[in-house]
Amino acid sequence: FLSITENNFGGEFPKCISNFSSTLQGLSMSWNNILGKVPDEIGNLINLEVLDLAKNQLLGPIPFGIGRLWKLNIFYAHSNYLFGTIPHSIGNLTELTELVLYFNNLQGSIPLGLGNCKNLILLDLSHNNLSGPIPPQILGLSSLSIVLSLSSNSLTGELPVEVEKLKSLGQLDVSHNRLSGLLPNSLGSCVSLVELYLEGNLFEGPIPPYLSSLRGLEAFDASNNNLSGGIPEFLVRFGTLKYLNLSFNNFEGVVPSEGVFKNTSAIFVEGNNKLCGGIPELHLSRCNSKASSKTSLKLKITIIVVISGVTLVFSILLIIWFRKKKEQKPTTTHVENSLLQLSYQSILRATDGFSPQNLVGLGSFGSVYKGILEANGAVIAVKVLNLLNHRASRSFLVECEALKNIRH
Repeated sequence: FLSITENNFGGEFPKCISNFSSTLQGLSMSWNNILGKVPDEIGNLINLEVLDLAKNQLLGPIPFGIGRLWKLNIFYAHSNYLFGTIPHSIGNLTELTELVLYFNNLQGSIPLGLGNCKNLILLDLSHNNLSGPIPPQILGLSSLSIVLSLSSNSLTGELPVEVEKLKSLGQLDVSHNRLSGLLPNSLGSCVSLVELYLEGNLFEGPIPPYLSSLRGLEAFDASNNNLSGGIPEFLVRFGTLKYLNLSFNNFEGVVPSEGVFKNTSAIFVEGNNKLCGGIPELHLSRCNSKASSKTSLKLKITIIVVISGVTLVFSILLIIWFRKKKEQKPTTTHVENSLLQLSYQSILRATDGFSPQNLVGLGSFGSVYKGILEANGAVIAVKVLNLLNHRASRSFLVECEALKNIRH
């Protein structure tokens, strides 16, 4: 192992490095002032397991020959002036556990080949000029357990749903890019997250309820996006949460007053003009009654619907009961319930030619005869009006009106 770290060495990166023993397992040159390019000949150190070039003034691209260091576990080259693309050959480093390249000027897309590095526990490509979408292959590295930081680049597109595979990850930082779309529900599968940084993007929509499973969060920053909806109530129950920044979004509704929301030094909600309530120290407007009136209106509508439904059901049951009761009443005879349509001849025969023997009553307005119908033997009464008396017709009408209301 060769280490010259934390000295004040300067000058060009020595090309004679290719003459070093191929059995060299570690090379640390960090925290110096070494200039120039990293020579491609560094790929000759095929047994190298640790390569630390951080905190120098190195220029140029990462050499393609780096892909020959197939035993490499740790590669630090952060805080330099490296530019160009990350070589695809880096995907050959299948033993790599830590790759740290932040604070350079690396460009282009994140190489898909990094998805081959199945042993990575830490990947930091932040503070570069990387572009394009986040490869799903990177988020599919379930081995990542310490840090995945892609912040402060120019990455675009949505956060891939493959983020659900990062179940062991402690810190996820995709802040300050140009990521957009909805936050995926699968983010709730990252149950080991302690720090989650999403700020400075173009994310929209609500915070997914599935994030309620991230109970170990200590820091959550989603500021400076286009997120909307209400502040999730489940954040109140995050007992370990010490830093929460939701500022400069489009959140609306009531700010909770419990949990982390009781600590003004831990929460930031400014720049959300539709928020109200919260503890007095936040100096937010009081919540008006619109929300409560909406709830009240919904409750009233629900009550009205329920009462109407019950009334309708009761009415139907009442109608059915009346019908059944009516059906249970004894039925009257056909003669009683129907009008008899009789000819004069049948009446004449029934009364035996209006025989005096069948006369049952005699009055000033006419005579009443008893008759027996030949068809069914029914007994009838026949009134013969005295038309010589002009009041007889009127008397007949009065009797008919009275007979409608009685039953013989």
